[in-house]
Amino acid sequence: MEFENFDLLISDPASVRVIGAPGGLTSDPLELSIDVEDLAVRFANLLQRGNLAESDLIEFGKELFRTVLPEDLRDMFSQSAGLVRGQSKALRLRLHLDSAALMHLPWELMYTQGDFLAINNAYSLCRYLPVQNPRLALPIDLPLRILVVVSAPDNVPPLDYDTERQNIENGLQTMLSTRSVELVYELDANRPQLLQRMQTDDVHVLHFVGHGSYQNNIGYVYLEGPQNRPDPVEAEQFAQILSASNTLRLVTLNACSTAFEHAQHGFSSVASLLVRKGLPAVIAMRNAIDDRVAVAFSKHLYGTLAGGEAVDVALTRTRQQLRQERGASPVAFILPILHLSVPDAQLFQVISIRQKRLARVAQQIVQLSETSEAMSEWKELHKQLHLLYQDLDLVSQMAKNPAAISLVPSVWAPFRLQMDGELVPFAQEHMRFIGQRYLEQNGVPSAGEEWVVGTKQIAAIIDQALQGRSLPLLLEQLGQMRGLLLKYLPLCNQRMLDLLQKVVESYQETCRILEELRTEEDRERIRGLNWQVIQADLSALKDRRERIGEWLTLHNLFDQLHIQFAVIAADANTSTGSLETLAEPWRRLRDTLVRTLFDQASQISHINQVAAGAQAGGQLRPIEEIRGVSEQLDSAINAHNLANTRAIIQQLNDLIKVYYLRINLNVKDEMDDFTRRSFDLQSRVTP
Repeated sequence: MEFENFDLLISDPASVRVIGAPGGLTSDPLELSIDVEDLAVRFANLLQRGNLAESDLIEFGKELFRTVLPEDLRDMFSQSAGLVRGQSKALRLRLHLDSAALMHLPWELMYTQGDFLAINNAYSLCRYLPVQNPRLALPIDLPLRILVVVSAPDNVPPLDYDTERQNIENGLQTMLSTRSVELVYELDANRPQLLQRMQTDDVHVLHFVGHGSYQNNIGYVYLEGPQNRPDPVEAEQFAQILSASNTLRLVTLNACSTAFEHAQHGFSSVASLLVRKGLPAVIAMRNAIDDRVAVAFSKHLYGTLAGGEAVDVALTRTRQQLRQERGASPVAFILPILHLSVPDAQLFQVISIRQKRLARVAQQIVQLSETSEAMSEWKELHKQLHLLYQDLDLVSQMAKNPAAISLVPSVWAPFRLQMDGELVPFAQEHMRFIGQRYLEQNGVPSAGEEWVVGTKQIAAIIDQALQGRSLPLLLEQLGQMRGLLLKYLPLCNQRMLDLLQKVVESYQETCRILEELRTEEDRERIRGLNWQVIQADLSALKDRRERIGEWLTLHNLFDQLHIQFAVIAADANTSTGSLETLAEPWRRLRDTLVRTLFDQASQISHINQVAAGAQAGGQLRPIEEIRGVSEQLDSAINAHNLANTRAIIQQLNDLIKVYYLRINLNVKDEMDDFTRRSFDLQSRVTP
């Protein structure tokens, strides 16, 4: 992807102007109406919320964008974005932050046109510090050499070295196996040893894990001194040590306070000073990161860099993956802060086209398998919520039936058991992609997504209503619970479909790169990969991908049908009214959703052996059987036979339940098989 730069200079006192844009556009300085301290405090308060909503992040991101880009400049930005889009390019927003008071604001959160800039492929975002004679992209043969420095002196908060090392190796497992990256560890993190490494080793990336601080307006990192005492190294001295390397192009600082900027002093943090001293790029973490974020960060940043991408492109793709790692933190994607001194963000030039392609295809397969895992996680959530909905449906039926009201506590117990025994542990321990992990304090929800926090809160009120025998409160809260579950069941379906589209994109890109590799091997007569096996893997993945798509279409339709027809079935069990009270809702459902189901089934090609009929061994045909029973129901209604109508409604309801369960199992099996086959393909591209 080619980029054009949009350079925004923000000065102190607060003013902003465009100093460079596509087409030679510039602007005069405009005064900014901004309260930096207020923004900083509100952002800090936002992060402290246990139940941080997506909408809160979006609103804060919109405010940041509107604040730094007044209306005239927003128009210029949109014009520039449209111009480069028409040239099949992207727009790189380079923030020249002359005002140190603005440095600690989360510009990576800026939001416009329906997306965060930092995760949108049409843009990239960095804090830019131009230097004279910036270093050119370094020509390299893979592997990309990463020096991991873990500094753990005494008398500072301890680091778990084994965990840190395991996180990095877990993240880079595929890239290590393909020799796309190489990890070298420095266990003696002292000044002389680090200087020797810089002088003698061809280090491309330095990944520092340790502690940093900010004292008397000076940034420090802590190395290990004599007797393993903390050795606070000023940012200036740290820069001098690193400058001994002619090959170092990127430093990652996973250390607390290294990205901090004092509001009244210039570029004195470690990160910005390293760049100001000529290092091409520094990525500093805003806050400490947990293990899952650390794994994802290493996996996607370094893997993408090994594929020859610019560092800002690599970080954008990494942010996209961190955005999926919502179980760790909803703001994980803005934690890495990129400081840049090279105009085009290109740090490395991978000499071997073949090596570059192998690295890229390995990275694509990693994304393919992770997206498949994310789909499976959404499917698991859907299953949990659907089981709760089934239990809730029975509770609601009993609560509305005066003759059965005494049975409500006993039928409420299975809901409670499912919620506490399955949903809550899933939200606490097993969730990776869906959202923020669930936490409790003294039995009260303190963090988590609405579907678990809200369920717990409403369930507590239902408990109170049952204890107090308050039927109005009980019915009100059962309605609230039903609305909450019905909000998230279709959302799960939509998320699975969205992720399936990402699977398609990753699969197509994987095929494209593999075809380039195969053409190269044929041309150069290289005996490399086993193309016969790889082609079989690709064909199997394509088939599974298409089957998943068809199963999800049926899943979505049966999901709605199951929920809506259950209401009719419940009325058939309790109704004492006329036949029309059952006939009218059935006709509405038949003429909309049921007809859509039949139409969609006729278009299915990959799973019609299971879903649309023609099963071997004389097994029932789900769609055709539902069609047949539907016609029987119409006949019973037309014959004004209420008893027969009720019986057929129950028969059809049982039939829908059976096939809905089968579809759920098939969706899970297909997703699991797709993930397994993507791992198989991953092993094929390992030389």
